[in-house]
Amino acid sequence: MVMEKGEAMSKLQDALKVRQGIIDKLSSDSRFTKTNIGNVLSWSNDELEVIYRTPFTPVVKQTRQPVHVPLGYYKALIKQHGGHVGENLEYGLNVWVKGKGKVLNIEWSEADRKIYLIRFNHGGWEQIFDDVR
Repeated sequence: MVMEKGEAMSKLQDALKVRQGIIDKLSSDSRFTKTNIGNVLSWSNDELEVIYRTPFTPVVKQTRQPVHVPLGYYKALIKQHGGHVGENLEYGLNVWVKGKGKVLNIEWSEADRKIYLIRFNHGGWEQIFDDVR
């Protein structure tokens, strides 16, 4: 699916608003959790799981490429779906709806102001963070 520039900007703005609500929630109600990428801030309830990676939570370097997929094909798939290939940016936020999969994957860097919106699926899950803002 190809998005128009205005539509993509609107989706990014929506994702940034949700991101802020999640970060506000994590600042008052989170814990450090050891994961396969290192220690991250996390929060969960019966419906959602959230992990938040910052420059202050060291990340274990790992390849993103699935072992069984050729690198060129993998890079093409990522670019085709609006993502990126390479090192993670300073901050990363991921949200999963239990039983449905990942609904938000966003990375950003304060140093150079880059933002990668890799995945954002609107849904009722966003309302959990509305009352925080």
